[in-house]
Amino acid sequence: MDITYRKTRNGQWVAYGPADAITAGTVVTVTKKNGETKEEYIESVGRPFEVNGVKMVYGYIGRAPVNESQVVGLDDFFGGFVMGAEPVGRVRVSDLPAAPKRRKPRGRMCDACGERRGYIEATDMSGLAGLICGVCDRSGGLSFA
Repeated sequence: MDITYRKTRNGQWVAYGPADAITAGTVVTVTKKNGETKEEYIESVGRPFEVNGVKMVYGYIGRAPVNESQVVGLDDFFGGFVMGAEPVGRVRVSDLPAAPKRRKPRGRMCDACGERRGYIEATDMSGLAGLICGVCDRSGGLSFA
């Protein structure tokens, strides 16, 4: 029986297959839906369960241990030249920083609690205008100051 991918309830992709074919600390060949195969490192294995008389397991996919082919010096990575820097040792290529993520615009929200839905324009007792959601409106004591 082939080892395939499955998605767990919490959304994590795992290798699914016979218990005798998937063991922790090994690399297995996983077959995709389109028939292609991919090598995956199995970090840990879940409890065995039975399907049609065959013991099956979920193999939790992780990063393989570091070997020399995955490690480079920063000076090697930057072509032998890092401006104004001393060599700092060796790192995994995959550990180098990714590009920063862009933030979404904040938009309009309740001034009291930050809720983004169901807000209305309101004024407090001193006449200051602002936005407030239905929950904060019912609680009373509105103050935008």
